[in-house]
Amino acid sequence: MSKRRKGARPAQEFLRQHRKAVIDKVAQWTGAQRPLIKTLIETIEERVARLELRADHAREAEHLAELTAYTTALVMTYVTKGKFIQP
Repeated sequence: MSKRRKGARPAQEFLRQHRKAVIDKVAQWTGAQRPLIKTLIETIEERVARLELRADHAREAEHLAELTAYTTALVMTYVTKGKFIQP
């Protein structure tokens, strides 16, 4: 995701569009509860909005793969360590 790029839409909009699919897949692969994953995705949505990030239309498949991988990694850290990020 990038800042201010023509041909791109707000990243928050992109995340909202794919929220359910990402939550479903991450829950399926990790065994984590959907409410936990939903809260994480909503937090990511708020952050990308504050940063005014945008999702390039030509790279949406790449963005979706990155979002899913990042979310899965954070959730697995939470499942194994009890928190999303290690200090």
